[in-house]
Amino acid sequence: MKRAELIELSLNLSDLPGAPGFENAVAEYCAGELKKLYPELEKLSQVELALKPEKALAAGSLAIDKMQNLSLSLPQNKGGRLRVLLDSHLDEVAFMVRGIEANALLRIQALGGWSSLNISAHTYLLPGKSGKMHRAVTASIPPHYLKKEERNKLPESDAFLLDLGTRDPEDLKRWGIGLGTPVIPEFKASFDPEQELIWGKAFDCRAGCAAQLNCLDLLRGKNLEVDVFSCFSAQEEVGIRGAEVLAKRFAPDLAIVFEGCPADDSFGAPEQWQTAVGKGPMLRYLDQGMITNPAFQNWALKEAEAAGIPVQTAVRQGGSTNARAYHLSAKGTACIVVGVPVRYAHTHYGQIALSDLENAAKLVALLLEKLSPEVYEAL
Repeated sequence: MKRAELIELSLNLSDLPGAPGFENAVAEYCAGELKKLYPELEKLSQVELALKPEKALAAGSLAIDKMQNLSLSLPQNKGGRLRVLLDSHLDEVAFMVRGIEANALLRIQALGGWSSLNISAHTYLLPGKSGKMHRAVTASIPPHYLKKEERNKLPESDAFLLDLGTRDPEDLKRWGIGLGTPVIPEFKASFDPEQELIWGKAFDCRAGCAAQLNCLDLLRGKNLEVDVFSCFSAQEEVGIRGAEVLAKRFAPDLAIVFEGCPADDSFGAPEQWQTAVGKGPMLRYLDQGMITNPAFQNWALKEAEAAGIPVQTAVRQGGSTNARAYHLSAKGTACIVVGVPVRYAHTHYGQIALSDLENAAKLVALLLEKLSPEVYEAL
Protein backbone atom coordinates (compact mmCIF):
# COMPACT_ATOMS: atom_id res chain seq x y z
CA MET A 1 0.00 0.00 0.00
CA LYS A 2 1.45 3.34 -1.04
CA ARG A 3 1.85 5.99 1.62
CA ALA A 4 -0.75 8.25 0.01
CA GLU A 5 -3.22 5.34 0.06
CA LEU A 6 -2.50 4.60 3.71
CA ILE A 7 -3.00 8.26 4.62
CA GLU A 8 -6.32 8.41 2.78
CA LEU A 9 -7.42 5.15 4.38
CA SER A 10 -6.61 6.46 7.85
CA LEU A 11 -8.44 9.74 7.29
CA ASN A 12 -11.54 7.98 5.97
CA LEU A 13 -11.60 5.52 8.86
CA SER A 14 -11.24 8.30 11.42
CA ASP A 15 -14.13 10.30 10.01
CA LEU A 16 -16.63 7.42 10.03
CA PRO A 17 -19.19 7.21 12.86
CA GLY A 18 -18.86 4.04 14.92
CA ALA A 19 -20.30 4.22 18.41
CA PRO A 20 -20.33 0.86 20.21
CA GLY A 21 -23.28 -1.12 18.88
CA PHE A 22 -23.50 1.14 15.82
CA GLU A 23 -20.38 0.09 13.89
CA ASN A 24 -22.27 -0.54 10.62
CA ALA A 25 -20.61 2.20 8.56
CA VAL A 26 -17.08 1.22 9.64
CA ALA A 27 -17.73 -2.49 9.10
CA GLU A 28 -19.05 -1.90 5.58
CA TYR A 29 -16.17 0.43 4.74
CA CYS A 30 -13.58 -2.11 5.88
CA ALA A 31 -15.43 -4.85 3.97
CA GLY A 32 -15.14 -2.70 0.86
CA GLU A 33 -11.40 -2.28 1.42
CA LEU A 34 -11.01 -6.04 1.81
CA LYS A 35 -12.85 -6.56 -1.48
CA LYS A 36 -10.37 -4.19 -3.14
CA LEU A 37 -7.48 -6.29 -1.82
CA TYR A 38 -9.14 -9.59 -2.71
CA PRO A 39 -11.77 -9.14 -5.46
CA GLU A 40 -12.52 -12.87 -5.40
CA LEU A 41 -13.99 -12.78 -1.86
CA GLU A 42 -17.41 -14.30 -1.26
CA LYS A 43 -19.51 -12.28 1.18
CA LEU A 44 -21.71 -14.54 3.28
CA SER A 45 -25.30 -13.52 3.92
CA GLN A 46 -26.68 -13.32 7.45
CA VAL A 47 -28.73 -16.45 6.74
CA GLU A 48 -25.68 -18.41 5.53
CA LEU A 49 -23.66 -17.36 8.58
CA ALA A 50 -26.52 -18.31 10.91
CA LEU A 51 -27.26 -21.70 9.35
CA LYS A 52 -23.70 -22.69 8.44
CA PRO A 53 -21.28 -20.76 10.72
CA GLU A 54 -18.48 -23.07 9.62
CA LYS A 55 -18.54 -21.33 6.22
CA ALA A 56 -16.75 -18.38 7.88
CA LEU A 57 -13.69 -20.65 8.07
CA ALA A 58 -13.63 -21.37 4.34
CA ALA A 59 -10.88 -19.64 2.37
CA GLY A 60 -12.06 -16.38 0.83
CA SER A 61 -15.16 -16.02 3.02
CA LEU A 62 -16.12 -12.52 4.12
CA ALA A 63 -18.83 -12.02 6.74
CA ILE A 64 -20.48 -9.35 8.88
CA ASP A 65 -22.43 -10.89 11.75
CA LYS A 66 -25.37 -9.57 13.78
CA MET A 67 -23.04 -7.68 16.14
CA GLN A 68 -21.30 -6.01 13.18
CA ASN A 69 -18.15 -8.08 13.65
CA LEU A 70 -16.39 -8.26 10.27
CA SER A 71 -14.26 -11.30 9.49
CA LEU A 72 -12.26 -12.65 6.58
CA SER A 73 -10.71 -16.06 6.02
CA LEU A 74 -7.71 -15.24 3.83
CA PRO A 75 -7.86 -16.69 0.30
CA GLN A 76 -4.53 -18.50 0.89
CA ASN A 77 -6.00 -20.52 3.79
CA LYS A 78 -6.05 -24.29 3.28
CA GLY A 79 -7.74 -25.60 6.42
CA GLY A 80 -6.36 -28.18 8.83
CA ARG A 81 -3.52 -25.87 9.82
CA LEU A 82 -2.69 -23.70 12.82
CA ARG A 83 -5.03 -20.72 13.06
CA VAL A 84 -3.80 -17.17 13.62
CA LEU A 85 -6.37 -14.46 14.25
CA LEU A 86 -5.73 -10.77 13.59
CA ASP A 87 -7.96 -8.30 15.42
CA SER A 88 -8.68 -4.59 15.54
CA HIS A 89 -11.89 -3.09 16.87
CA LEU A 90 -14.28 -0.93 14.87
CA ASP A 91 -15.95 1.08 17.63
CA GLU A 92 -14.95 4.34 19.29
CA VAL A 93 -15.77 5.96 22.62
CA ALA A 94 -19.08 7.75 22.26
CA PHE A 95 -22.37 8.46 24.05
CA MET A 96 -26.04 7.54 23.82
CA VAL A 97 -29.08 9.73 24.47
CA ARG A 98 -30.70 8.62 27.74
CA GLY A 99 -33.09 11.48 28.44
CA ILE A 100 -34.76 14.56 26.98
CA GLU A 101 -35.34 17.71 29.02
CA ALA A 102 -38.40 19.95 28.67
CA ASN A 103 -36.23 22.52 26.85
CA ALA A 104 -35.01 19.83 24.36
CA LEU A 105 -31.55 19.47 25.89
CA LEU A 106 -30.35 15.85 25.85
CA ARG A 107 -28.99 13.82 28.72
CA ILE A 108 -26.32 11.36 27.65
CA GLN A 109 -24.81 8.07 28.77
CA ALA A 110 -21.12 7.39 28.17
CA LEU A 111 -20.21 4.47 25.92
CA GLY A 112 -16.63 3.67 26.86
CA GLY A 113 -14.09 5.41 29.06
CA TRP A 114 -14.42 9.19 29.18
CA SER A 115 -12.78 11.74 31.46
CA SER A 116 -15.04 14.67 32.37
CA LEU A 117 -12.08 16.89 31.43
CA ASN A 118 -12.57 15.95 27.76
CA ILE A 119 -16.35 16.28 27.36
CA SER A 120 -17.20 19.93 27.97
CA ALA A 121 -17.15 22.68 25.30
CA HIS A 122 -16.94 20.30 22.33
CA THR A 123 -19.27 19.47 19.47
CA TYR A 124 -20.85 16.10 18.71
CA LEU A 125 -22.85 14.51 15.89
CA LEU A 126 -26.13 12.62 16.17
CA PRO A 127 -27.67 10.67 13.26
CA GLY A 128 -31.27 11.50 12.43
CA LYS A 129 -33.70 10.40 9.77
CA SER A 130 -32.21 9.28 6.46
CA GLY A 131 -28.75 9.34 8.03
CA LYS A 132 -28.52 13.13 8.31
CA MET A 133 -26.03 14.15 11.00
CA HIS A 134 -27.08 16.85 13.47
CA ARG A 135 -24.53 18.91 15.38
CA ALA A 136 -24.77 19.43 19.13
CA VAL A 137 -22.57 21.10 21.73
CA THR A 138 -22.18 20.26 25.38
CA ALA A 139 -24.27 22.77 27.33
CA SER A 140 -22.40 24.74 29.95
CA ILE A 141 -23.01 27.59 32.36
CA PRO A 142 -21.08 30.79 31.53
CA PRO A 143 -18.52 31.69 34.21
CA HIS A 144 -20.42 34.93 34.84
CA TYR A 145 -23.14 32.86 36.55
CA LEU A 146 -20.88 30.60 38.55
CA LYS A 147 -19.76 31.07 42.12
CA LYS A 148 -16.03 31.05 42.68
CA GLU A 149 -16.06 27.57 44.22
CA GLU A 150 -18.08 26.23 41.27
CA ARG A 151 -15.77 27.37 38.47
CA ASN A 152 -13.27 24.52 38.72
CA LYS A 153 -15.71 21.80 39.71
CA LEU A 154 -16.30 19.20 37.01
CA PRO A 155 -19.58 17.29 36.73
CA GLU A 156 -19.66 13.53 36.32
CA SER A 157 -19.58 12.27 32.73
CA ASP A 158 -23.28 11.35 32.81
CA ALA A 159 -24.34 14.81 34.06
CA PHE A 160 -23.57 16.65 30.81
CA LEU A 161 -26.33 17.94 28.54
CA LEU A 162 -26.22 18.29 24.76
CA ASP A 163 -27.69 21.30 22.95
CA LEU A 164 -28.82 20.89 19.32
CA GLY A 165 -29.90 24.51 19.05
CA THR A 166 -33.62 23.94 19.48
CA ARG A 167 -35.83 24.47 22.52
CA ASP A 168 -38.72 22.42 21.15
CA PRO A 169 -38.76 18.63 21.79
CA GLU A 170 -41.04 18.30 18.76
CA ASP A 171 -38.06 19.23 16.58
CA LEU A 172 -36.20 16.22 17.96
CA LYS A 173 -39.09 13.93 17.01
CA ARG A 174 -39.17 15.44 13.54
CA TRP A 175 -35.42 14.91 13.14
CA GLY A 176 -35.62 11.32 14.39
CA ILE A 177 -33.50 11.92 17.51
CA GLY A 178 -34.55 10.37 20.81
CA LEU A 179 -33.68 7.82 23.45
CA GLY A 180 -31.03 5.40 22.19
CA THR A 181 -29.62 7.72 19.53
CA PRO A 182 -25.81 7.37 19.40
CA VAL A 183 -23.60 10.44 19.85
CA ILE A 184 -20.08 10.66 18.41
CA PRO A 185 -17.35 13.30 18.71
CA GLU A 186 -17.10 15.70 15.78
CA PHE A 187 -13.68 16.25 14.23
CA LYS A 188 -12.45 16.20 10.63
CA ALA A 189 -9.26 14.19 10.17
CA SER A 190 -6.26 15.75 8.41
CA PHE A 191 -2.63 15.00 7.56
CA ASP A 192 0.36 17.18 8.42
CA PRO A 193 2.96 16.35 5.72
CA GLU A 194 5.76 18.27 7.42
CA GLN A 195 5.61 16.18 10.62
CA GLU A 196 4.00 13.14 8.97
CA LEU A 197 1.31 13.18 11.63
CA ILE A 198 -2.33 12.24 11.14
CA TRP A 199 -4.86 14.15 13.23
CA GLY A 200 -8.30 12.70 13.87
CA LYS A 201 -10.78 11.12 16.23
CA ALA A 202 -11.35 7.42 16.99
CA PHE A 203 -7.74 6.33 16.44
CA ASP A 204 -8.52 3.89 19.24
CA CYS A 205 -8.88 1.75 17.24
CA ARG A 206 -9.19 3.03 13.67
CA ALA A 207 -5.39 3.27 13.68
CA GLY A 208 -5.38 -0.48 14.35
CA CYS A 209 -7.88 -1.03 11.54
CA ALA A 210 -5.68 0.91 9.11
CA ALA A 211 -2.58 -1.00 10.20
CA GLN A 212 -4.35 -4.35 9.79
CA LEU A 213 -5.58 -3.47 6.29
CA ASN A 214 -2.06 -2.39 5.35
CA CYS A 215 -0.71 -5.67 6.76
CA LEU A 216 -3.16 -7.67 4.63
CA ASP A 217 -2.00 -5.74 1.58
CA LEU A 218 1.58 -6.78 2.36
CA LEU A 219 0.48 -10.43 2.58
CA ARG A 220 -1.26 -10.57 -0.80
CA GLY A 221 0.14 -13.43 -2.89
CA LYS A 222 2.34 -14.73 -0.05
CA ASN A 223 2.43 -18.45 0.70
CA LEU A 224 1.87 -18.86 4.42
CA GLU A 225 2.25 -21.99 6.56
CA VAL A 226 -0.65 -21.04 8.84
CA ASP A 227 -4.29 -20.09 8.24
CA VAL A 228 -4.99 -16.42 8.95
CA PHE A 229 -8.33 -14.91 9.93
CA SER A 230 -8.69 -11.13 9.76
CA CYS A 231 -11.25 -9.76 12.22
CA PHE A 232 -12.62 -6.29 12.83
CA SER A 233 -14.57 -6.53 16.05
CA ALA A 234 -17.48 -4.63 17.59
CA GLN A 235 -18.15 -3.24 21.07
CA GLU A 236 -14.62 -3.34 22.47
CA GLU A 237 -15.05 -0.06 24.32
CA VAL A 238 -18.00 -1.35 26.35
CA GLY A 239 -16.58 -4.63 27.56
CA ILE A 240 -14.63 -6.46 24.81
CA ARG A 241 -17.83 -8.11 23.56
CA GLY A 242 -17.32 -8.69 19.85
CA ALA A 243 -13.96 -10.40 20.42
CA GLU A 244 -15.62 -12.93 22.73
CA VAL A 245 -17.90 -13.99 19.87
CA LEU A 246 -14.99 -14.16 17.40
CA ALA A 247 -12.85 -16.18 19.82
CA LYS A 248 -15.56 -18.87 19.92
CA ARG A 249 -16.14 -18.79 16.16
CA PHE A 250 -12.51 -19.11 15.06
CA ALA A 251 -10.86 -20.79 18.08
CA PRO A 252 -7.42 -19.41 17.15
CA ASP A 253 -4.12 -20.94 18.24
CA LEU A 254 -2.43 -17.52 18.21
CA ALA A 255 -3.85 -14.00 18.13
CA ILE A 256 -2.27 -10.68 17.21
CA VAL A 257 -4.27 -7.66 18.30
CA PHE A 258 -3.75 -4.32 16.58
CA GLU A 259 -4.61 -1.39 18.85
CA GLY A 260 -4.59 2.36 18.98
CA CYS A 261 -2.90 2.61 22.37
CA PRO A 262 -2.64 5.74 24.56
CA ALA A 263 0.70 7.50 24.14
CA ASP A 264 2.46 8.72 27.27
CA ASP A 265 5.04 11.08 25.74
CA SER A 266 3.13 14.33 26.30
CA PHE A 267 3.32 14.19 30.10
CA GLY A 268 5.60 12.89 32.81
CA ALA A 269 9.37 12.48 32.76
CA PRO A 270 10.97 11.40 29.45
CA GLU A 271 12.79 8.51 31.11
CA GLN A 272 9.39 7.03 32.00
CA TRP A 273 7.92 7.18 28.50
CA GLN A 274 7.05 3.75 27.07
CA THR A 275 4.66 4.65 24.26
CA ALA A 276 5.97 7.61 22.27
CA VAL A 277 4.49 8.71 18.95
CA GLY A 278 6.88 8.08 16.06
CA LYS A 279 9.04 5.54 17.89
CA GLY A 280 7.40 2.42 16.51
CA PRO A 281 4.54 0.15 17.60
CA MET A 282 4.24 -0.70 21.29
CA LEU A 283 4.18 -4.31 22.50
CA ARG A 284 2.98 -4.56 26.08
CA TYR A 285 4.00 -7.12 28.67
CA LEU A 286 1.04 -6.45 30.95
CA ASP A 287 -2.29 -4.66 31.19
CA GLN A 288 -5.40 -5.19 33.29
CA GLY A 289 -6.68 -7.93 31.00
CA MET A 290 -3.62 -10.04 30.19
CA ILE A 291 -0.07 -10.95 31.05
CA THR A 292 1.34 -11.35 27.56
CA ASN A 293 2.62 -14.81 26.63
CA PRO A 294 6.36 -14.26 27.19
CA ALA A 295 7.57 -16.67 24.50
CA PHE A 296 5.36 -15.13 21.80
CA GLN A 297 6.30 -11.61 22.92
CA ASN A 298 10.03 -12.28 23.00
CA TRP A 299 9.96 -13.96 19.59
CA ALA A 300 8.14 -10.98 18.08
CA LEU A 301 10.64 -8.55 19.62
CA LYS A 302 13.58 -10.64 18.39
CA GLU A 303 12.20 -10.72 14.83
CA ALA A 304 11.56 -6.97 14.91
CA GLU A 305 15.15 -6.30 15.98
CA ALA A 306 16.55 -8.59 13.30
CA ALA A 307 14.49 -6.85 10.62
CA GLY A 308 15.34 -3.34 11.85
CA ILE A 309 11.71 -2.52 12.69
CA PRO A 310 11.55 -0.04 15.60
CA VAL A 311 9.35 -1.17 18.49
CA GLN A 312 8.62 -0.08 22.04
CA THR A 313 7.74 -2.17 25.07
CA ALA A 314 5.55 -1.27 28.01
CA VAL A 315 4.11 -2.48 31.27
CA ARG A 316 0.65 -0.93 31.46
CA GLN A 317 -1.02 -0.24 34.82
CA GLY A 318 -4.42 0.45 33.26
CA GLY A 319 -6.61 -0.54 30.35
CA SER A 320 -6.99 -3.77 28.42
CA THR A 321 -7.61 -4.89 24.85
CA ASN A 322 -9.42 -7.59 22.89
CA ALA A 323 -6.44 -9.82 23.64
CA ARG A 324 -8.17 -10.51 26.96
CA ALA A 325 -11.02 -12.33 25.18
CA TYR A 326 -8.69 -14.49 23.07
CA HIS A 327 -6.33 -15.10 25.99
CA LEU A 328 -9.24 -16.40 28.10
CA SER A 329 -10.86 -18.47 25.35
CA ALA A 330 -11.14 -22.25 25.53
CA LYS A 331 -7.70 -22.70 23.98
CA GLY A 332 -6.03 -20.15 26.24
CA THR A 333 -4.76 -18.53 23.06
CA ALA A 334 -1.30 -16.98 23.17
CA CYS A 335 -1.59 -13.30 22.20
CA ILE A 336 0.47 -10.23 21.58
CA VAL A 337 -0.74 -6.65 21.23
CA VAL A 338 0.81 -4.45 18.53
CA GLY A 339 -0.22 -0.93 19.45
CA VAL A 340 -0.05 2.25 17.34
CA PRO A 341 0.69 5.07 19.83
CA VAL A 342 -2.09 7.68 19.96
CA ARG A 343 -1.68 10.99 21.69
CA TYR A 344 -4.91 12.09 23.43
CA ALA A 345 -6.80 8.83 22.97
CA HIS A 346 -10.46 8.91 24.05
CA THR A 347 -10.81 12.57 23.11
CA HIS A 348 -11.87 14.41 19.95
CA TYR A 349 -8.30 15.15 18.87
CA GLY A 350 -5.86 12.28 18.40
CA GLN A 351 -2.41 12.28 16.81
CA ILE A 352 -0.65 9.29 15.24
CA ALA A 353 2.55 8.97 13.23
CA LEU A 354 2.41 7.58 9.71
CA SER A 355 5.62 5.63 10.38
CA ASP A 356 4.02 3.83 13.35
CA LEU A 357 1.17 2.65 11.13
CA GLU A 358 3.65 1.37 8.56
CA ASN A 359 5.88 -0.38 11.07
CA ALA A 360 2.97 -2.07 12.87
CA ALA A 361 1.86 -3.56 9.54
CA LYS A 362 5.40 -4.56 8.55
CA LEU A 363 6.02 -6.30 11.86
CA VAL A 364 2.85 -8.38 11.82
CA ALA A 365 3.28 -9.31 8.14
CA LEU A 366 6.84 -10.43 8.93
CA LEU A 367 5.67 -12.57 11.85
CA LEU A 368 2.98 -14.24 9.77
CA GLU A 369 5.45 -15.03 7.00
CA LYS A 370 7.80 -16.65 9.51
CA LEU A 371 5.20 -18.58 11.50
CA SER A 372 5.19 -22.34 10.96
CA PRO A 373 4.30 -25.44 12.96
CA GLU A 374 7.96 -25.67 13.98
CA VAL A 375 8.05 -22.08 15.25
CA TYR A 376 4.75 -22.62 17.08
CA GLU A 377 6.08 -25.75 18.74
CA ALA A 378 9.25 -23.95 19.77
CA LEU A 379 7.22 -21.13 21.32
